[in-house]
Amino acid sequence: MNAENKSLRALIVEDSPDDAVLLLDALQGGGFSVIHERVDCPRHLEEQLREKPWDVILCDHNLPGFDAPHALGIVRRHDEELPFIIVSGSISDDLAAGTMKNGAADFIPKSNLSRLIPAIERELRESANRQALRQAHEKLDHMLYYDPFTGLPNRDGFISRLRIHMDNSQQGRAVLSLELCRFKQIMKALGADVGRQLLRATAGRLARHGVVARSGEDCFALLVNGIDDAEQAEQFAQTLIESFWAPFQIEEQELFICCRLGISLYPQHGQEPEELLSHAETAMICDQGEGRGSYTLYGKSLDTHRQERLELEKALYRAVRNQEFELYYQPQLDLNKRTIVGVEALLRWNRPDHGMVSPARFIPMLEETGLIIPVGEWVLRTACQTHREWQQRGIPPVWMAVNLSAIQFRQPGLVELVKCTLAETGMAATSLELEITESVAIFNEQETIHTLRELGAIGVKLAIDDFGTGYSSLNSLKRFPFGKLKIDQSFVRDISRDANGESMVKAILDMAESLGLAVIAEGVETLEQADFLQKCGCHEIQGYYFSRPIPAGDMAALLEAHHREATSCKPDRCEMDTGTRHAP
Repeated sequence: MNAENKSLRALIVEDSPDDAVLLLDALQGGGFSVIHERVDCPRHLEEQLREKPWDVILCDHNLPGFDAPHALGIVRRHDEELPFIIVSGSISDDLAAGTMKNGAADFIPKSNLSRLIPAIERELRESANRQALRQAHEKLDHMLYYDPFTGLPNRDGFISRLRIHMDNSQQGRAVLSLELCRFKQIMKALGADVGRQLLRATAGRLARHGVVARSGEDCFALLVNGIDDAEQAEQFAQTLIESFWAPFQIEEQELFICCRLGISLYPQHGQEPEELLSHAETAMICDQGEGRGSYTLYGKSLDTHRQERLELEKALYRAVRNQEFELYYQPQLDLNKRTIVGVEALLRWNRPDHGMVSPARFIPMLEETGLIIPVGEWVLRTACQTHREWQQRGIPPVWMAVNLSAIQFRQPGLVELVKCTLAETGMAATSLELEITESVAIFNEQETIHTLRELGAIGVKLAIDDFGTGYSSLNSLKRFPFGKLKIDQSFVRDISRDANGESMVKAILDMAESLGLAVIAEGVETLEQADFLQKCGCHEIQGYYFSRPIPAGDMAALLEAHHREATSCKPDRCEMDTGTRHAP
């Protein structure tokens, strides 16, 4: 750091004015423009710390009735990171070392003030680095826990605040889930900007009643303290509904909008924040009221399906907390080379006392509850770490394919998350393939293209998953920077059933070739399907024909065995050993 013309706010704890002058001379001689105060007692030190910001504390060791450890304790109560440097001529090395162990940054003998400038420059650099890191963390926290359009806490932020309220007080409270009726129609008719203004206006109206958060596209969560029973909750709900009878003034327009509410009560309906919010949302979903607003109080009158769904949802929260998820891996085979070229990481849930739960049941619920965000991060990190461990075992490199849900893909900070995960696990970016579905890609095309380009710039491979199930056209698809297209298994199944299925697959392959995209077919279950795909020019397949999804250890063994087999025979004589296939 070049100290020239740098200002420095130095608080000098020194009983000798002459010694303080020597310190100032040293600082000014080092190129600092110094703003300073000198104090010599605890009271004055406290006052200066309260009244002004300081860059550094320079403290003598021995003062009348006062010493450096005492001063350090006072400083740390005000600021845990403010650089504290002892400058003394009468302190032993052991005592100086003890004070530094307790948080002092350095010890400078008064007889050797030439060390002072380098020490201060070092501490200022480290202080600036800490501040930058803290600001980065605060920015990331804001991105993770706040809604960018309304500035309100998002679902995770609301749960965090609810937990704080519950920890601080056991009083009764209500959690409400509120959905704006006809919001999507208003957005479609009047535009996204009007929609965002309406959301902000709604947030302001709700904030008068309690702690409010945006929990979904057209949904809010509200925490209201001091509600002890169903009667009070219903009275409040009616008051809240009536508050929506007044129109919203948006861009010189009067907009009338009503809401429906779901209510849960603490402690009657749950002890955990996630549980209370989930119950309120379940009640809201069950509400069938019509007209100018309605509400439903959570209770056992909800139908059996909702109860079962709720139990599964609660189990999901426990699964996240108890780390009940695991990853299985399904190999991807190059039919021409007869080698495994990649694996796809697939989430599995082995629910205690219930066994494996179908992904079709729990993954949509992860998305609805927002749990897909922490679970998705875990999937990405675990897949990358597993890939790195395989390489350390000497297993030849294959790419690792990981699915991103729509919610994950739209999360701010996705690119940084991928960068950090790769850095932390040591996995090469070129070995990671991220898959998004066709329906995700075509929603908000410009934003999607921007995010994909940022991911591609890292070196990550990009694939469009379940192709053929959405509504993308050739013209729209060619705008996206994908490198690979995955043919949906529904088309692969039709290969052996009718000519239309075969024609559809051929058309997709022709389109992919025109765009320069690699192609992989998923859901391949029979030799007939594999042969047809290979003859049509689709050389990569994935499915039960070769292997079902298997745990990481089994996948590592399969990769090792496959590599040994591939290197022990001539290419023209090697055939895929379907006899060692992992049966479903």
